[in-house]
Amino acid sequence: ENNKKMLNIAERSCARLIKLINDLLDVEKFDTGMVILETAEIDMGIIVNRSIDAVITVAENAGVKIEQELESMVVFADEDRIVQVLVNLLSNAVKFSPQNSTVKIKVTKLGDYAETSVIDQGRGISERVKSTLFQRFQQVEAADAKVKGGSGLGLAISRSIIEQHKGSIGVDTE
Repeated sequence: ENNKKMLNIAERSCARLIKLINDLLDVEKFDTGMVILETAEIDMGIIVNRSIDAVITVAENAGVKIEQELESMVVFADEDRIVQVLVNLLSNAVKFSPQNSTVKIKVTKLGDYAETSVIDQGRGISERVKSTLFQRFQQVEAADAKVKGGSGLGLAISRSIIEQHKGSIGVDTE
C-alpha cells in the first residue's frame, strides 16, 4: 500500500514536470517564431463553447458558474490556439474565484477584431503585478503556485499566441 502511494506521487510529479517542459518548449517556439498558425475562418461561438467545455467540470467542482455573452462573428484565427488561450484564462478565473460566483466570457465585435473578455469576481491584481503578469513564471502572489498550482507560464504562452494573431492581451482590475 505504501509503495502504491509513493508510485502515485511519483507519477503525478512526472506529469507535472512533463507539462512544465512542454510549456517551456511552447514559449520558446512562440518567442522564436517557430510556431506556424493554422488559420481559417471560424465562428467565435465555436471557440467559446469548446473553451467552456474544457473547463466546465473544474468550474462545477469549484462551485463556480460560467456564463457567456457573445456577439455573433467569424474570425480568421488558429482555432486550437485561441481555445488554448481561452481555456487558460477561464481556468485561471475559476481557480481564483470564490465559491458560488460567476465567471463570464464576453465577445464583442470591434471593427475587424473580436474583443474577448473573461470577467471574474476574484481577489483582483495589484498595479505592481499587472505589468509583469504576462511574463514567464509570474504569479500574482508567491504562494499561488503552491496553493493553486500552475507554473506561471500559461499567461506568457497566451500572450505569445495572441501576439502571433496580431492582437493584444491585458488585464483590468478593480
